[in-house]
Amino acid sequence: MLPPALAVLTGRDEQGVCLIARDGVGRVVSCAGAAAFMRPEHAQARSECWWGMLATDPGRRGARLSLLLGARAILIMRGRYGFGGVTTGVAPGSAPSEETILSAADPTLVAGGRMTK
Repeated sequence: MLPPALAVLTGRDEQGVCLIARDGVGRVVSCAGAAAFMRPEHAQARSECWWGMLATDPGRRGARLSLLLGARAILIMRGRYGFGGVTTGVAPGSAPSEETILSAADPTLVAGGRMTK
């Protein structure tokens, strides 16, 4: 997934926010963003936003900067724009963000034998 355009993340063209953390000399050491992602005419366009772009300078990892900025981005999207839910994606190989989920079901009990639509 490509990140939204700057005009979206600054809130100029769409509802969105991009947050950064700077160190003592002004260097950006972490960031997070969130933005509307559904077309305005979609029935649920304002119920769920996209969230992500979590990144932290390798020398600052472990300080939970992305976690704090990401949580703040979600709160801003809810408070400023009224979004109640978020969706995100995880890049393959991003071990801190990956989670393994195992699902098991009896295919005779699941309609059509499928667990997804």
